[in-house]
Amino acid sequence: MSDSTSLSIFTDQGLSDVQAQVCTLIATGQPLKKALELAGTTEYRYSKWLVELPAFEKAVMAARVMIVQRRVDHMSDVARNEPDINRAKVIIDTDKWLASKLISRVYGDKLDVNVTTTVDLAGALAEAKERAALRLRCDPSPLIEGEFETVPSVADDGSVDTQSVPPPIPDIFS
Repeated sequence: MSDSTSLSIFTDQGLSDVQAQVCTLIATGQPLKKALELAGTTEYRYSKWLVELPAFEKAVMAARVMIVQRRVDHMSDVARNEPDINRAKVIIDTDKWLASKLISRVYGDKLDVNVTTTVDLAGALAEAKERAALRLRCDPSPLIEGEFETVPSVADDGSVDTQSVPPPIPDIFS
């Protein structure tokens, strides 16, 4: 991707030429301090743009996502071509960490499952009642007919068994 293509992507978002140049330099992998220096602006102005212009903040995040995606794509090249195994591991771990933080929806460790669904209980209850009525018509269960008696309770009688003696416990030690 050439600089002019990147510049047109960011100027189409309503940014000034300097703001678009900063985003382009970030997207091509320049550190922030170097990007600001090359664009001819200051950290103060950059911070002010971030706070005051949501479009600029969005463009900077898009530029950072572009560079992280490029670095993720090159992880396998680093693993194959870096002669020092420890150095390759550090580079790849750093790139994975950046990807998990900046593009967490794709490369993040956490799964965010938020369900925002409303359920109409009145409608659900009406459907359940219809299904229950239909089941009774299709599969009627026989009714149990009979009379019920109340049995007097032992506690009401006042009678308590006081004569029964529990069996003796055998002595296993004698």
